[in-house]
Amino acid sequence: MRLFIHIDIDPLFSALLGGMLVGFGLILLFRHNASLGGLNILALYLERRLGIHASKTTLAGDALVLLLAVMVVDMTSLIYSLLAFLTLCSVVGRYHRPPVWARVKAHS
Repeated sequence: MRLFIHIDIDPLFSALLGGMLVGFGLILLFRHNASLGGLNILALYLERRLGIHASKTTLAGDALVLLLAVMVVDMTSLIYSLLAFLTLCSVVGRYHRPPVWARVKAHS
């Protein structure tokens, strides 16, 4: 009896597709005022309170994780992870628009 299926996928394609899928998934969550927890809660909070776009906060947090991972992960995996993070943040940055009720109001 077979328990697993082995699929070979190019890591470059996996990083791009994974980043896009996670990015669109985060957009769906953000539009419904939900999050995955952790860094996403901080991203939504900073977007609602200070007007900092969620993609910028996510990219900063992911960059910090990558910097810490330099000590334990090989360089090719880090590059693919960076590509996935950049794809994720570009998708969120391009397609995420905060709802009207959550936008920071300019003081006059």
